[in-house]
Amino acid sequence: MNFVFDKKYVFIFATVKKGGIVPLFYYQMVEIESIKKAVDQAVKEINGFVVSISLVGEDKVEVLIDTDQGIMLNEIVKVSKFLKYHFPNFSDTFSIEISSPGIGKPLKVHRQYVKNIGRLLKIILSDGNKVIGRLTHVTDSYVELELNEVRARRGIKSANSTKKQIPFANIKEAIIQVEF
Repeated sequence: MNFVFDKKYVFIFATVKKGGIVPLFYYQMVEIESIKKAVDQAVKEINGFVVSISLVGEDKVEVLIDTDQGIMLNEIVKVSKFLKYHFPNFSDTFSIEISSPGIGKPLKVHRQYVKNIGRLLKIILSDGNKVIGRLTHVTDSYVELELNEVRARRGIKSANSTKKQIPFANIKEAIIQVEF
């Protein structure tokens, strides 16, 4: 199967051995924007937010959602039931997988940064350098990390703390670090 995307639709085709393509679902197109609107509406009911919606493989739509307090299983079930109600025939063509982003997954949306203020964050910059620090502040244009440096001179250790502002435009990837 092949997928052809435009800004609103996913067209699903089967390739025929003689070189042509045949639309499998020419009468039933999945409008990505309508899925996004339904997911947005569903997560508002649980005071949550959408992290991402993506097509995985040939037949699965992956929806990652979260809340400011962390998503609970019953909230995921509510969103799932909402989507099944609004797209009753969707399961004939695709499966919908709804979950939280999970530990160790990169942060994708602004609200995830705000949610994680106070936690240790590893940032890979667009130039490839890495920065690890405690997330202390988030604005619309940058994040602020508190960096701790430990120095040893003549057997005496000292710690210095500095703040570093990193524009979102310079962030290639940001991952919350698990602390024990």
